[in-house]
Amino acid sequence: MRAVRIVLVAVASAALIAGCGSSSKKKPAAPKTVTPSHASPDGAMAGLLAAMKTGDNTQVQGWLSPVPPGDRTSIEQSVRMQKDLGLNGKLFWEVDKLAVKSTQTTGSSATVALSGPIIWCLGTGPSDPKASCARPDGSQGQAAPVYKVVKQTGQWYVDIDINNGRTIPGNPGLSSSTPSTTGTTTTPSTGNPAAKSKLQSLGGTFNSGQLRFFKQVAADAKARNFAAVKADVSQFRDVIFNFDAEVRKIQFPPSIQTDVNAMLEGDRTLIAELDAMGSSRGFVDFQPLFKRFFRDKRTAIAAINKVIGEL
Repeated sequence: MRAVRIVLVAVASAALIAGCGSSSKKKPAAPKTVTPSHASPDGAMAGLLAAMKTGDNTQVQGWLSPVPPGDRTSIEQSVRMQKDLGLNGKLFWEVDKLAVKSTQTTGSSATVALSGPIIWCLGTGPSDPKASCARPDGSQGQAAPVYKVVKQTGQWYVDIDINNGRTIPGNPGLSSSTPSTTGTTTTPSTGNPAAKSKLQSLGGTFNSGQLRFFKQVAADAKARNFAAVKADVSQFRDVIFNFDAEVRKIQFPPSIQTDVNAMLEGDRTLIAELDAMGSSRGFVDFQPLFKRFFRDKRTAIAAINKVIGEL
């Protein structure tokens, strides 16, 4: 399913293929060993992953497609937002365990499959438990971790835009390398596809609104245009207000009403904080309010994701 983890999260199903008359299982293909290079699609992807692992976003941009420039400028804008809004953090990547699995090339375009999805985060670093993270979309028509690579001016570059993707709850870099289900409680699904589909759709609108908001507010903060920043806040306030109003029309199962209430409380918190930012008188007043909003937005998104998972 293409689920909304505030937005839609793609979940792939795997088929077990066994030889006729044999009980042996087909072993998955091992990740390829690829040298970073602009000479091939998989080399470009290997170069991007290597640059992401160093944490140097200038290197990362060098492996992204220069045309259109959105791939590279998305990173620049996110880094500027951290600086211009006084946030104590940076843009970093959760890709340490990723490797190239396979490549399909057609002319000057290709798709490269990885062993897992690319994830980026805003925070102080990989050990930051409060980092806000997202997963960029994969190649059109295919679920991540399949990504598009293009040939431009005789060299291969990865075509990926961090502004097109899905926010995920928490920082995946903090998860244990040896996961265990001991002590873990999973809330069973209530099997309400209509409510789930509606909430997923609303989550997609929420996600698009927040991506637009953070992009605009970063640019306006850098230009020191506080009037424009307040206009950005007002627009995103409308997005969340409308999201909340539509969510309240959904008929949720009584068994998950406590979690639905928590989701609605998260909406109210965000609206109140956006109202406070809209009433601030300058960047000095605005910055601490924005930091608190940035923190509480993660909590609100986690609450929405929890309800989606229970439907």
